[in-house]
Amino acid sequence: MAIVSLVCETCQNAIDGYVGQSVSDCRLVWHRSLACPHCKTAIEEDGMGMPPYELRQAILAQEGVWSLTIWETGDRAIVATKILREAMTLSLSEAMKIKRKIPGKAIEGTQAEVTWLARCLEKRGITSCILPENRK
Repeated sequence: MAIVSLVCETCQNAIDGYVGQSVSDCRLVWHRSLACPHCKTAIEEDGMGMPPYELRQAILAQEGVWSLTIWETGDRAIVATKILREAMTLSLSEAMKIKRKIPGKAIEGTQAEVTWLARCLEKRGITSCILPENRK
């Protein structure tokens, strides 16, 4: 879970909030929570898919970048690309950029993101490897 600096929507004081991601049944989910010690406002927010940009950047900065490596070739590399395109709702050109990286490191993201994609691949018989790129 990452800590993010926020402004309380009620009293406008600076506060810390918490944001995280997890995988639930081949779905990527995220959450944000804050509790203002000044005015006692508490907010919990949940979503599916990628979190808002600034929250994702905080997770990457505090938890590090992870990579998803796929060693498939030929038709299985095409299947892997289709699975990733569907899961991430990529355009054809975005999917082709990933396809050119296979076999090899196909995707970088948060640990939860690459775990989610690995599970989507595994569900369809494609094996992959998750590794940290850098540790914080």
